[in-house]
Amino acid sequence: MFMKNSEIKLTKNKSSRESNTPQFTLSYPILIEAKARNFAHKIISALKSDSDIVMEISSSMLIISPAERENYAMKFIDVAKNMNLDYIYRKVPSSEGNPLLALILGRKNTSFAHEILIRVPNDVWNSSDFISSLSTYGAKYYIIDKAPEGKEFLEDLQNMTDEEKNNLAKMIIFDIGSHGAMGIFTKTATEEEIKKKLGL
Repeated sequence: MFMKNSEIKLTKNKSSRESNTPQFTLSYPILIEAKARNFAHKIISALKSDSDIVMEISSSMLIISPAERENYAMKFIDVAKNMNLDYIYRKVPSSEGNPLLALILGRKNTSFAHEILIRVPNDVWNSSDFISSLSTYGAKYYIIDKAPEGKEFLEDLQNMTDEEKNNLAKMIIFDIGSHGAMGIFTKTATEEEIKKKLGL
């Protein structure tokens, strides 16, 4: 699948399956934006196989300047609309600063995060238009056996605890293409199974 096996490296972290942190870190070449998207897409496609995928974009987890985060996150609503995909959006207080306190005190510089969940069918996932829109500054991917159509499932997913999400998804992938890094959380796949999927 990849030009050289040495292009990607899988490292096992010290975290356990009972924690909410990735058990594995996958490193891959830091490339220009378009190539980074294609490379990340190949890796995630290999890991997900035929399973469904839900993509989460949150402005609070984007690795870009704070001034750019809102616009970058919000453009994924347009991506979902243009491709007729099921999605949900919410604006929530960010962990950065204290937006509620700022509102109470009448300050204008409140801090909120923009969160978008998008269900991506396989035919769309593999389309060139969608691949060219993938985030290189931070995204979370839920690999799920069967993700039902419609917004109700996405709303349920958004309202789940971390533990419930971990139990539902076969794998949760955190990707930062600009840094050539992925975090992988799974309660089912072993290190050898992941390596086999990637041809390592």
